[in-house]
Amino acid sequence: MPLGAGLGLASLAPSNPKELSSIVGAGVDAITDPHPGASAPGPSSHVRSSVPFGREEQSLTHTCQRPRGTLSPMNDLSPRPRTVYYVAQSLDGYIATADHGLDWLLAFDGAEGIKEHYEAFVAGVGAIVMGASTYDFLLRQEGSPWPYTQPTWVLANRTRPIPPGADVRFAKGPVNAPLEAAREAAAGKNVWLVGGGDLAAQVARAGLLDELHLGIAPVVLGGGIPLLPARLEAPLTLLGTTTFGRGFVELRYAVSSVASACSTRPST
Repeated sequence: MPLGAGLGLASLAPSNPKELSSIVGAGVDAITDPHPGASAPGPSSHVRSSVPFGREEQSLTHTCQRPRGTLSPMNDLSPRPRTVYYVAQSLDGYIATADHGLDWLLAFDGAEGIKEHYEAFVAGVGAIVMGASTYDFLLRQEGSPWPYTQPTWVLANRTRPIPPGADVRFAKGPVNAPLEAAREAAAGKNVWLVGGGDLAAQVARAGLLDELHLGIAPVVLGGGIPLLPARLEAPLTLLGTTTFGRGFVELRYAVSSVASACSTRPST
């Protein structure tokens, strides 16, 4: 489970980088400001959020208006891939310390239910989008295999080496085109924004961020790298919660036009 995101992760030396990829999403270089697309509400649908792992779970039932917009993935009224920012933060809203440290977060790696929850999430992911700093961090894990089987888009101003067996595509410019390509490649599954906050902010400003899956560690850092350096105009809509061991919790929210068009009530 990606419990954190941040820049400058070279100081971490995991014994198993594949496991680290499940609890850490690294940061991303800001490429450019995207141009938000217009959208309008579409026909209603009912969505039920439920994850079978974790010690406590509250699922919520929603009546949502499927958004319509100029991008083809937003026009599809059938079930479509969701773009999910899956990340973790401290209680006071930071995804890493000011010096990009994640020791506070890695301490929760063995908390009850997290491994199973992450595996269930990844099973629903069909494509990945990440920033250059995230990719560079993964490249620095010498002798370790590429941790993802899904096609991966890297937002970067220049190309990098590609690890053996990795399906990696590099993209420049606004996030719209690579994200639409990732959604198409996901073949009905979700698109995971691995990291970091800058990338998520670009996607949110473009109106293309569907969900925020936010792990919260019971730690107060007092400063550091913020979760999402962008303002979201519409209130988020709570989809569900999961409680893990050692006080770690996850909140799942609908974002963007999806959030503004959903009404929520506890399921029965």
